[in-house]
Amino acid sequence: MFDKTKLIIAFGSNFEPQINIAKAKQQLSSIFETTEFSSEIWTDPINIKSEKFINCIAIAETSFDLNSVLSSLKDIEDLCGNTIEKRKCGKVIMDVDILKYGDTIMHNDDWKRPYIIQLLKELHINIK
Repeated sequence: MFDKTKLIIAFGSNFEPQINIAKAKQQLSSIFETTEFSSEIWTDPINIKSEKFINCIAIAETSFDLNSVLSSLKDIEDLCGNTIEKRKCGKVIMDVDILKYGDTIMHNDDWKRPYIIQLLKELHINIK
């Protein structure tokens, strides 16, 4: 039996965000064990000219290695219809990022964003 690794995943969309966030939640729940979601909040775009985003955080457990998790998250983005071309036009159909895999912190700048801090606190995740 494999040990379970705790994940913290941030995801957001600025194009049909309610529909795409729901799709992402469904996919995350089907891939990862014991998935818990924060509330969904509207946020202003960062470093992009676009519509507002809906953002959310998931906490999950998995026995998958990091590369498998990254591949699964890329599949979710693709399933929602995300493409590089659409991003160049300011449409982020779905962006899914790992904030933490086990003890490994990823996307360091994201941890400083007010909405990330708010959603992590909502899920009782200590921020250092």
